[in-house]
Amino acid sequence: MEIIPAPPTDQIKPVDNIRTCTFFIVRELLDQGRLKNALDDLIRHHWRKLGGRLVSRPRDKRLEYQVPDKFDDHHVLFNWSSATYGHSIDKVPAVVCSPPQDRGVLLLPPVEEVDSRFRPAEWPLHRRDEPPDAPLLYVHLSLFEDATIICISAPHALGDQMGLGNMMRAWLGLVDGKTPPPMVGYRGDLMPGADRPYADWPRHEVCRKGKQRILGMVEYFLVLIIVILDLAVNPREKRHVMFIPLPLIRSLRERYSKTLAEKHSDFTRISDGDVVTAIAFKVRLTNAPPNVYHS
Repeated sequence: MEIIPAPPTDQIKPVDNIRTCTFFIVRELLDQGRLKNALDDLIRHHWRKLGGRLVSRPRDKRLEYQVPDKFDDHHVLFNWSSATYGHSIDKVPAVVCSPPQDRGVLLLPPVEEVDSRFRPAEWPLHRRDEPPDAPLLYVHLSLFEDATIICISAPHALGDQMGLGNMMRAWLGLVDGKTPPPMVGYRGDLMPGADRPYADWPRHEVCRKGKQRILGMVEYFLVLIIVILDLAVNPREKRHVMFIPLPLIRSLRERYSKTLAEKHSDFTRISDGDVVTAIAFKVRLTNAPPNVYHS
């Protein structure tokens, strides 16, 4: 049995309990058999960590991966299920389809509509809901006449969205006969420079001085008042999927990069994430009721 300790960043609460569920919508009917065989091959012969188990050590409850030295026939590498629909994907709600690119920022129905339709109800929502000896990966395929929805659930400690993207590329690459690269972060932390000894870092990069001011009682009270008033006005959270066309993000990034460069001599750049954050903040401050897009 190979033991791989989980990084400290994945040990903290609530990260240690999170399972992320991601939907991939492919506009063609995929071969379920080839996908399943490719995922089996990926785990058995390349990315063996995906077939292990994430467990808490008895002595201190710290998370660690336990990967068998050899996967026998009785070892479940992943949970696999599928459902076949005898119609086009266009007959399902608009939340699973890309809206028109020329409509700007749109609010779509909540992701729970997708979740309730295409995620099996018996799947664990959190790690604490997992049955004993649960595999890391849960995979469900929704097969339409002209499309495939791939739903994947995995512990957040296993990888973020970038890590999941790497896994998808390795998996689908095997479907096309491409040998996957070594698994990033098979051991230890995924953060850049994690393989560099601490003593090799320059002192000015690891020791920095900053200032912090603790809120006074009056200031803290005012913050609480604002939160309480917001909860009184909006007692229930309204969830939506926010759709932002990529051309719009690039256009705003280019426009405001020029504006900021003219105003500030020390301006470097803004990222796509900065633009998305600004749009989300503006939508949040809008008092008008949301206009939810339906196809």
